[in-house]
Amino acid sequence: MHGGPAYSEFRFFRSYNKALKKNFISVNWDERGAGLSYNDSIPVSSMTVDQSIEDAHQLIKQLKVLYHKKKVFLIVHS
Repeated sequence: MHGGPAYSEFRFFRSYNKALKKNFISVNWDERGAGLSYNDSIPVSSMTVDQSIEDAHQLIKQLKVLYHKKKVFLIVHS
């Protein structure tokens, strides 16, 4: 998870963090309006810190259900 807004880091992750995929399920998430999550229909007014926190919370809840996990480890940078 990167701090955005900017270019998606999916390609960098795939190149430099291959070893993580041997032991972990890896999910790349570009925040609302950045990288692969960009969409013209997303209102700029929805790109707030509070909305980013809510988006991350919803994503984590969905990942825990989808992968039947109690914990999710985040790698975050900006």
